[in-house]
Amino acid sequence: MTKADGVAYFVLNTYFSSWYALIMACYALNGWTSSKDIISIAELTRLSKTLPYWYALLICSLVVMGSAVDVFITSKRSGKSAGQAQLAVAVGKKTNSV
Repeated sequence: MTKADGVAYFVLNTYFSSWYALIMACYALNGWTSSKDIISIAELTRLSKTLPYWYALLICSLVVMGSAVDVFITSKRSGKSAGQAQLAVAVGKKTNSV
């Protein structure tokens, strides 16, 4: 649904609503686990001052990796050169064939 040229690409409200729903689900899960005294995001990030930034880097890296995989799969399905798609994913650069 959120792949390149997918439905959500043309209906951005759906795209941003899905991200908002994910963030709110994480927020609600954090509130619920905190109230049950299980574990919370504050407990996970209080171990060090830089740990929240490492978590943010991990999340951003996973989003970028997912986008790169989508570019690779889309180029492979459309019959374009997979070698140039691999190069684009590795370097992080958009080539003419992708």
